[in-house]
Amino acid sequence: MNMKNKSLKIIIIIFAVIITVGFSVFGWHIIKNRLTDPSRQASPVLKAITRNRDDNKINYSVIYDSGNIAETEAFIPDKVVFLNAGSNYVSKVENGKIIVTLDRTRLTDSNGNEVEPDETVKKLMKTLARESEHDILGAIIIIDGDNYYAFVEHNVNLCVPCHLYRYEKNEDTLTDLYCWNYVDLIGIAEYENEE
Repeated sequence: MNMKNKSLKIIIIIFAVIITVGFSVFGWHIIKNRLTDPSRQASPVLKAITRNRDDNKINYSVIYDSGNIAETEAFIPDKVVFLNAGSNYVSKVENGKIIVTLDRTRLTDSNGNEVEPDETVKKLMKTLARESEHDILGAIIIIDGDNYYAFVEHNVNLCVPCHLYRYEKNEDTLTDLYCWNYVDLIGIAEYENEE
């Protein structure tokens, strides 16, 4: 093989690498924009106010049906009922899988007063136990008009994922709206189209 063929091969390889890198960067830019701008591919479903437990920073977010969130301006939360349900669950390991069961249905309101759960809350609590794959460290049931939510802290190794679920009453299932790490939920507001 002569020097001319080697040079031609090197030029072709360099050209192919440049084209590949160029398309990769361009493709990543498009994907990144779609992932970081949830309004392009999803519909807003709920607003949430959270406080980061590490730095106490308050965040206002819009949650989209795609599972993404975006920061938003401060808003006034809906008047909701918060019910503490965290100490009602027990976990055990069977065949290498964590099984969560509902031990009781004792609830307290935000003032620490004991509250009797209605039938929908009882069903939500059972569904939460049935669908959980990790220990439940804490659970807050949120009632916003006719809509029911659960804010649940799971024990997953060294992190504390905090899931916000919407309870689908007719299907008796939970829809995972979003998962934060190590936050407190301060308030929610049903999303209203403001256009």
